Amino acid sequence: MAIGKELKEAQDRLANNKTGTFQAWVTSIGFSKPNAYNYIQAYDYIVQNMDDISVAENIQPSLLFAISKSSAPAELQKLY
Repeated sequence: MAIGKELKEAQDRLANNKTGTFQAWVTSIGFSKPNAYNYIQAYDYIVQNMDDISVAENIQPSLLFAISKSSAPAELQKLY
């Protein structure tokens, strides 16, 4: 949750430059582009779909990544 929030805030500040600043920064801190976007997408999903954000702290990141994808089965998303 915290990583996704930090990456989302950095993306909001850096991505509007249209020069790849956010992606360059992400890789400079050791994240791959897909991994960073997984965290951001999971964070966005949590904020938009969970009334109690603390519930997300007990869910494995890989499961959060899976349920936050637009292709995730609705049955899986309804569990959280």
